[in-house]
Amino acid sequence: MPQRLQQITIWIISVLMLFMLLAPEQTAKADEQKDSLLQTYLQMYEIDREVERLTAKETKRLTKIAKVRASIKRQDATLDVQRERAGVALRNYYMQEPAQWLSILLSADSLSDALIAYDLLNVIFLNDMRRIQGFLDEYEKSLALERKLAGELAQLANERATRLQQRERVERAQAELTRQLATMPDGERTMQELKAFAKEWQTLGLPKFHQYFATMAKSISGLPKYIVEKQQYKGTKLFIYDDQLNEFLRMRDPMFRNTNVRFERKQIVVTGEDAGIRINITGNYKVLRKPVNTIRFEMTELRYQNYALPDTTIAYLANLYDLSIYPKTLTDLIEATAVEMEDGKLTIKLKFSF
Repeated sequence: MPQRLQQITIWIISVLMLFMLLAPEQTAKADEQKDSLLQTYLQMYEIDREVERLTAKETKRLTKIAKVRASIKRQDATLDVQRERAGVALRNYYMQEPAQWLSILLSADSLSDALIAYDLLNVIFLNDMRRIQGFLDEYEKSLALERKLAGELAQLANERATRLQQRERVERAQAELTRQLATMPDGERTMQELKAFAKEWQTLGLPKFHQYFATMAKSISGLPKYIVEKQQYKGTKLFIYDDQLNEFLRMRDPMFRNTNVRFERKQIVVTGEDAGIRINITGNYKVLRKPVNTIRFEMTELRYQNYALPDTTIAYLANLYDLSIYPKTLTDLIEATAVEMEDGKLTIKLKFSF
């Protein structure tokens, strides 16, 4: 009996030890799966919001197209009237009036009568020319409306194609999410957590991102002047170091007290935290010559609480907030030709433009 009890005790201890060894691994796997679900759900949620934006945009576009078509219909009626008037003027001018004008001028009894006849004929001629010009003006308006309609229809087609592509992405993400939740014993509770996370992003995260980007865009506009004041230039090159940029941002707004900007090789990395919300921005600078000389900031990655946001959200925020640098805020006599990034340092190459 004691031996039997000893064997049972050893077996229980072995099971407990095995459980203790496996528990951390299982917990890690569960956490990893949950992170994956949160990432998938956030991506799906944001892409679905983009579909909603595109749907609303399509509705506005259709309303605009309807207005343009109504304008074309009204313009066609006006054009018909102007065309008839111009036709009468041209027929009079080319088929009847030249001979009549000459007859009237030759039959004048005196120079004064000839001058009066000439003035009268000139009035008639100018009136006919105005009718012809009126037709040409209305015709140009008609062509402009047709071009506008063609442009609106092309944009509508592009927006619809984009919306369908994004909808397919949402459906694929939804299918993957459903598949993963089906393998989990607490799938329903996990789904509620995912929805709560998305609500937190919508009510707290996204407004904070808007505030952060708006403040950043306003601050960056003063960067060229700050660089010059710091005398960070040599010849036609401007330099700025990431510790200086951090100092500049914190000086501009207290929101950036927990923000850190790093220049790395070929990219800039911004990490920040405000009110418990973590923001990560990765991007690079690219020089554009036209239409305005710009050192344009292009976002390549955006993270909320360390979860990657989709390209649709990046494009949405990039269209709203301009984080670019404009050299001509210093003087119209210079323009940027190149920009280089290395660890800790940004170099802007300039040239004089007269």
